[in-house]
Amino acid sequence: MDRQHVTVIRQVLDGLRFPAQRWQLIAQGELYGADVVTMAKLHRLPPRLYLDCDDVTAEIIATRRRSTVTLPVSVSTRVESRP
Repeated sequence: MDRQHVTVIRQVLDGLRFPAQRWQLIAQGELYGADVVTMAKLHRLPPRLYLDCDDVTAEIIATRRRSTVTLPVSVSTRVESRP
């Protein structure tokens, strides 16, 4: 996650009292009017208690690394036309 995304997460969570549960992070994002990408990041977080904003951003980075999958090159499929 780059600096810009960290800044956005910090802006969204500004004013939220920590420690906070995942659902509270999501509720804060909704109240703030966070963009779709930021909300998706919050929704992907594991349900647990987050100690502070640094804990949230570290988990977002870790979650992204765990979910990164290398996909194989697609094999072309045969498409048959029907009359």
